[in-house]
Amino acid sequence: MALIWDRKYKDKKGAKFLFWSNRFLRIFPLYWLTLAIVFSFTLIKFIFNIGGDDNAIVHYVHWSPQISPFEFALNLINFIVRNITLIFTFDYFRVNDSTPGYLLVQQAWTLQIELLFYLLAPFIVNLPKKYFVSLFLGYVFVFFGIIVPFNLMPPTLFYYFLSCLILFFLGIASYRFLYKRLKTAKLQKKRDGYL
Repeated sequence: MALIWDRKYKDKKGAKFLFWSNRFLRIFPLYWLTLAIVFSFTLIKFIFNIGGDDNAIVHYVHWSPQISPFEFALNLINFIVRNITLIFTFDYFRVNDSTPGYLLVQQAWTLQIELLFYLLAPFIVNLPKKYFVSLFLGYVFVFFGIIVPFNLMPPTLFYYFLSCLILFFLGIASYRFLYKRLKTAKLQKKRDGYL
């Protein structure tokens, strides 16, 4: 991501908006098509009573008497908005095991994490090196040194995002501290006639 930002967006006017809109156009049209197909099959299964309790609609019907109507409506709205937007949800701060999976397209949980990183990426990749290193080390210390060992956070969407964030940090670090140096060294060797 740091390479893409550096080569394609960094010096352009409105770079952040351009970056976010390009990410949006790469992810959402195909995701929404997949969501429409999955929802269509869910609806067909419900209408023809195929599959029993594994259907999302049947699950909500069976589950609704167990909670208050207000809580049910709130969870249903959360479920619908979560599935359409992927990132607008209450699930950052609460565990919601009552709904039939977090998403109708269950594999899209990775897109939720990815989209959250894309929101932060332009700010993180533009940090000066010393601030980037400080942020990275602070994150590793707090999350992997305190939160994870002492089990201080429930398994929410925010927790999963924080647990995957290290991969994004390592990718940015490898570009900023390794790739650029190796590329410069390779070009220098080429100029000096070693390659």
